[in-house]
Amino acid sequence: MPKEPERSLESHAGPDDRLPEASRRRVFLIVAVTVLFAETGVLQFTMVSPAVLRIAPSFPGVGADISWVNTVFALTGAVAAPLLGKASDLWGKKRMMTVSGVLFVIGSLVTALTASWPAFLAGRVLQGLSLGIGAVAYGLFRDILPRRYVPTAIGMLTTGSGAGVIAAPLLSGYLLDHYSWRSLFWVMTLYGIATLVLLVLLVPESNHRFRQHLDLLGAFVLAAGLALLLVYLSNGHNWGWSALGSLAYLAGGLVLLGLFVPVERRAPSPLIDLHLLGDRRVLGTLAVTFWGSVAVSVWAYAVPLMTQTPTAAQLTAGARAQAVASGLPSATAALLHVSFSGSLAFAGGLSLIGCAVHQMVWQGGTALFAGPAAGWLAGRRSMRFPLLLGFAAFASAAVLMLALLTHGIWFFALTGAVFGLGFGAYYAITPTLMMEAAPPRLQGISAGMFSLAANIGQSIATATVTAVIWADPLVMKVTLGPKSLGQVNLTAQYSLMTLRTAQILMWIVLGATVVACTCTLVLRHARAAATGGAASEEQRAPEQAGVVAA
Repeated sequence: MPKEPERSLESHAGPDDRLPEASRRRVFLIVAVTVLFAETGVLQFTMVSPAVLRIAPSFPGVGADISWVNTVFALTGAVAAPLLGKASDLWGKKRMMTVSGVLFVIGSLVTALTASWPAFLAGRVLQGLSLGIGAVAYGLFRDILPRRYVPTAIGMLTTGSGAGVIAAPLLSGYLLDHYSWRSLFWVMTLYGIATLVLLVLLVPESNHRFRQHLDLLGAFVLAAGLALLLVYLSNGHNWGWSALGSLAYLAGGLVLLGLFVPVERRAPSPLIDLHLLGDRRVLGTLAVTFWGSVAVSVWAYAVPLMTQTPTAAQLTAGARAQAVASGLPSATAALLHVSFSGSLAFAGGLSLIGCAVHQMVWQGGTALFAGPAAGWLAGRRSMRFPLLLGFAAFASAAVLMLALLTHGIWFFALTGAVFGLGFGAYYAITPTLMMEAAPPRLQGISAGMFSLAANIGQSIATATVTAVIWADPLVMKVTLGPKSLGQVNLTAQYSLMTLRTAQILMWIVLGATVVACTCTLVLRHARAAATGGAASEEQRAPEQAGVVAA
C-alpha cells in the first residue's frame, strides 16, 4: 500500500461554511453564472469538433494529424485538471477558475489569428488548460452552497452542457455558412470575456484551503507518456504499427507511464493521490468515468463526421464538376464513372448546420432535461439507478445506429435523442459519485483525478477514431470507359469514413458502455442516495481535526 504523503491543512472556515442564509434567488444566480462560465469547455468541443472538416484545408499537409485539434486539447486538459484541482485547494477555487478563464481567452485569440499549425495547436493547449473548470465548479458548489442545493446544482451543470450541445452547433453552423472557421474562436473569445466578468463580480470564493505542493514533475511524466502513446495511436496506420519508429513511440510512452507510479510515490504532494486511489469507491468511480468518457467521445467525434460525409451522388457530382473545370467537355464528364472503396450508404451529406438540426439539437434537447432529472433521482433514490438508465440509453443509441445506419438521415435525430438521455445522466451522476466517495479535505484533488480520467478517456477515444478511420480508408476512383483517370484518398484529405468504419465505431461505443455499466454495478456506494457530500464527511482523517475556523 503506498505511503500517504504528509499534508498540512489550513482553512479560513469550518467544514459547514456555506451560504445557509442566502436567498434562493442568490443561490441560483451563483449557479447560473458558474454554469455559463463552465460552458467554455463544452464550447471548445461542440463548436470545434464538428468543424474539423472545415479547418483541415487551412493547414495543407496535416492529413490525419488534424485529429490533434481535439487530441491535444483533451490531453492538455487531462494533465491540467488535477493540477488545477490541487491549485484550487491551495489558492482558492474561484481564483483558479479565473486564471483558467484568462488562459482560455488567450488561447482563443491565438487560434483565431494564426496561420501556423504549431501555433494553432499551442492555442488549443491554452484552451485545454481550462478543461478542469467544471471539476473545480463541483467543489465550489460543495463548499459554498447549502447541501440541499448541491445535487441539483451539479445537475444544472449538465443542463448547461445540454444547452451548449443545442446552441453551439447551430451557432457554429451559421458562422461557417457566412464566415470562416476563425469566427468560431472569435465568438469563444467574446464569450470567455463576458462570463469571466460575471464570475468575478457575482460568485463568492470558497474559504477552504489545503496547503500542498504542485506535482509538476508528475504532470510532465504523465503528459509525455500519454502524448507518445497518442502519437502511436494516431499515426501507426500511416507509419506501420510494427515499424521501428512507431514502436519507439509506444515503448517510450509505456516506459514513462511506468515511471509515473514511483515518481508519484516519492512526490510530497502527488498529482494522483495513490492512497486515495486505493479506495475502492474512488477507483471504481474513476473507472466508470473513463469508460463513459470513451463512449461519449467516440460518439461525439464520429457522428458529426458521419452526418457531414457527402453521399456517393454528391461526391460523383463534385468529381464531374471538377473535371469540367479542368477543361473536360461537359458531355464527356457526364460519362465519367466514379466508384468507391467502401459503401457510403450511411452518409448524411449535411452541412454543419444541417448536422446540428438533424442530430445535435435532439441530443442536447434530451440532455437538457435528463441532467436535472438524474440529479433529482440520485438525491431521492440512488445514484446507481439514473446512471444505469443513462448507460442503457448509450447502448440503445449504439444498437439503433447499427440497425438503422443505412435508413436515411432521420435516424440521426432518433439516435441523438436517445444518446442525449444518457449524456445528461452520465455528466450529472459521475461527479456526484466522486463527491460522495472522497473526503472534503481532498475534494480538489479528487476533482482533478476525476477530470484526469475523463480527459484521458477523451484523448484515447479521439486517437482511436482516427486509427479506425485510417484502417479502412475511403478511396474514390474515376474512370472513363476502360481508362483510369486517377484516384483520391478521401480519408487522407477530409477524414471521410466508410460504412464498415462507422459500424466499428458504434461497436466501440457499445463495448465501452458495457464496461462502464459493469463497473457501476459493483460500486457499493452508488447504491445510496446522493447527500451533497455529507456522507463523505465521516471519511475525514484525524488530521482534519486541525482545521480551525477564523
